[in-house]
Amino acid sequence: MPVRFKKAIHLPSSISITFASMPLLLYNLFLLLYVTAIKAYGLFNTKARKWVTGRQNWQRQLQALKPNEKRIWIHCSSLGEFEQGRPLIEQIKKQYPRYKIVLTFFSPSGYDACKGYKGADYIYYLPMDGSSNAKKFIAIVQPSLALFVKYEFWYYYLDQLKKKKHPCPSRISSLSQRTILLQVVRRFVQAHAGLLHLYFCTGLEI
Repeated sequence: MPVRFKKAIHLPSSISITFASMPLLLYNLFLLLYVTAIKAYGLFNTKARKWVTGRQNWQRQLQALKPNEKRIWIHCSSLGEFEQGRPLIEQIKKQYPRYKIVLTFFSPSGYDACKGYKGADYIYYLPMDGSSNAKKFIAIVQPSLALFVKYEFWYYYLDQLKKKKHPCPSRISSLSQRTILLQVVRRFVQAHAGLLHLYFCTGLEI
C-alpha cells in the first residue's frame, strides 16, 4: 500500500539562496570553530572521534558510485530523522528502482545504526559543509533530486545545488509544515527526469 503523507510543500525554484540573517563570514567562523572543537573533543570522546574519522578520505569512499547512474540524495541529521524519512525512502526505492539512493548522515549515531540499511544503495557521512567540500561532493554524486529530512541547513551544499543549470529552492518559509514528498518525487520522475530539484522533508507522518 502506498505511503501517504498529510500535506505537500513544493518550494518554487525561482527562490534564490540568501544569507542575510547570518553573514557568511560568521557562518564560516562557526564551521571552523565547530570542526576545531569536535576534533579536540574527539581526543576524549568516542562519538566525536567517529565524527572525525568517518569523514576522512570521503572522496575515496565516493569512488564506489558507479558511472551513468541516476541518483537521489537523501540527507538525515541523525537516527531520529532517518526513522521519519524511512517510509519515504523505501517507497521511492520500491516505485523507482532505477534511481540509486545515496543516504548521508551528519551524526555517528545515525550512521552507525543505519550503515547496513538495505533501502539505500550508498550510505556515507556528509562531509562538513564548506565551499570546497560541497563543490566536490555535488560534482561526484550528481544527484537528480536532493531531499533533506527536517531542519538541517548547510549553506554551501544548497549553494552548489542552486548553481546547477536548473535552480533549486533554498529559502524555507515554514519548516514545520507537513509534507507529501512521495507525490513530489512521483511528479519529479514523471515530468522532470534529469533536472535538479531540492525539497525539504519535514515532519513526516503516515
